[in-house]
Amino acid sequence: MSSPRSFQATNIRDARYVWDPAVHAHLREHCSYILVRLASTDLRGAERSLSAHLQRAGIRAYCTYVLYGYYDFLIRAWMTPQKREQLIQQVTRDKHLDTLDEFRVDAAHFTWSPVSMLGRKSLERLMEEIGEVAEYLQASSRDVPEPTKAIEELKEAQLLHVLPGLNSDKFPDPVKVYIALNRTTAEKSFGDERDRLIAYIAEFSGELFNVSVYEGAGFAQYLIKGVVPTYGDVLPTLSNLTERLEPLKLRTSTYLIANGDAYESDHIDLGWEDLDLSLSRLAELLGGEASRRLGALDKPTRQVVSRVFDTYSRDLLATSFEKYFLDLLRHRIGDPEVILGESMSWVIRLELYVREMSVRLWSSTLGKKTWRDRVQAAADKSGIPLGGPPEACTLKGALRVTAALVQAGELSAHQVSQSLGEHWRERLLPNEVSELRNRVAHGEFFRQDYEQEFLKDWDRNVREVLEIGRGYVDVSDLYSQAMARNSMSAVEGDM
Repeated sequence: MSSPRSFQATNIRDARYVWDPAVHAHLREHCSYILVRLASTDLRGAERSLSAHLQRAGIRAYCTYVLYGYYDFLIRAWMTPQKREQLIQQVTRDKHLDTLDEFRVDAAHFTWSPVSMLGRKSLERLMEEIGEVAEYLQASSRDVPEPTKAIEELKEAQLLHVLPGLNSDKFPDPVKVYIALNRTTAEKSFGDERDRLIAYIAEFSGELFNVSVYEGAGFAQYLIKGVVPTYGDVLPTLSNLTERLEPLKLRTSTYLIANGDAYESDHIDLGWEDLDLSLSRLAELLGGEASRRLGALDKPTRQVVSRVFDTYSRDLLATSFEKYFLDLLRHRIGDPEVILGESMSWVIRLELYVREMSVRLWSSTLGKKTWRDRVQAAADKSGIPLGGPPEACTLKGALRVTAALVQAGELSAHQVSQSLGEHWRERLLPNEVSELRNRVAHGEFFRQDYEQEFLKDWDRNVREVLEIGRGYVDVSDLYSQAMARNSMSAVEGDM
């Protein structure tokens, strides 16, 4: 029989590679089976939704089976604790789903291939080969030779297994079946229970094929997976097995797989590290596939994103700038729905707010009839181009002439802080602010070459933008308050 070509399959008959549980455990991945009952009759919609949840959580090794009976789906997934937590949260919130029941695997036994007994140190010595084989067999396209030597070494070490294929002569219409075993209430486990169970299962090698036995906790003490040649073999095989297991006092519950074309995969994620607390919080805020995208970043980039989020989240979350802040982070982690130019549109609004608040300040402080002349005179004296009449001046013109008026003693710093924010000098006056405004106004952030330049030194560039974002929050809050006062005055005037 020829070797399989992948760790995944969509046909119950296909052979495929399977990593030994020890490899998954080395990467902090643990196996869970999750029974799902729907809240609606939209089976296909729920199936698509479940696949999306698995992918968003960054889970690469999973199967989604459609079931006959009370439960509608059985999910098998290898996942780190953090991926599991995210999956459970997503699935629990899904309106398609009603009931979840989980079985967490502690140990696995394959009757079709011996599991590895290698210690951790021995396994670590083979990580280079594991990486080589994973990169080749998990790739969507292959332009390098097959790592035959590494594959054979891992097979010999029992870290890489081949799940046998099913030929059509012996398996004309194969059906996969899962059998959950629970101890009866009055009975307790005894020391050799698992060994006796595996020995009993071995007696059924001519009836139940490709059998795996999982031991754990949850909706069962043991979960047996196997294949029978036809649907007609299900009942007699289960009857014989139930009778044989009677001495162990284990009650059986059967889950028949309805889809022989279920997607099954056993990929590993060598580059994954669970997210730190900051990135976990960020992933929850961003939603969608943010967790997977953050997990795919290299370690230095992760650290930069985490530090930026930590530095600015206190000032920018739950403000008028929150959307732009999160969009800039989404853009950095590769969300294709975020366009950098659109995430910078707030700069044009900042110019409007600064102009409006400056004009209000000038007119109320410098005299309703003389403020234009006094602003223009201050601008001329300091050589500041306003870019138009005072009421239509640019962002740079408004800020610089205001600073000049403060220096000349015509405005107080306290008066300006009530219109532009306490930190207006450090957040809005630097040249970077007007330079940013010009780049946005000229559409540079929509250019692909500029976007690449922005990403090259993202840490410095985004911090510069977010410092200005802090100023945006100050001014937009004060602008909103001023508009609210205007509305209130208008209402009172009509009374």
